[in-house]
Order: sequence, then C-alpha cells, then structure tokens
Amino acid sequence: SLRVLITGAGGGIGYATAIEYAKKSAELILCDYNDEILQKTKNACQEHTNKIQTLSFDLSKTDEINSALNLIKKNTVQSTG
Repeated sequence: SLRVLITGAGGGIGYATAIEYAKKSAELILCDYNDEILQKTKNACQEHTNKIQTLSFDLSKTDEINSALNLIKKNTVQSTG
C-alpha cells in the first residue's frame, strides 16, 4: 500500500495533494504547523480513506522536526474511521 507524508497539508498545494492521495486510498501522514486547518484537511480526506495520521509541527524548528520524525518511525498509520 502507498504511504505518503505531506507537509503543508493545511492549504494550497499540500491540501490538494492530500485529497488526491486520499482518493487513491493511500495511508496519509499529514503535517502542518496549524493544527486547526490540518484537522479540516483530515476531515476532507476521510471521505476517501480512513488511514490518516496528523502531526502539527514547525518545519523551521529542528527540534520539532526531529520529534515528528521519531513519531513517524515509531507509529504506523492507524485507522481513524
């Protein structure tokens, strides 16, 4: 199965990419610094797939990137539906 990590998933190209991969029933790891808009993307993707993980972090902060990567390595995407 296809597993995709998308940064900037809260809007623009990231949002559109998330929707397209959701339509392909991919396992999604959606990332954005704004958790509120990230949840909106997750809700929209759930129309197509229930294999979604969200992570809120700031790509300009190395410590937040490292923490997010560690979470991704430890976790598999769980069904949210």
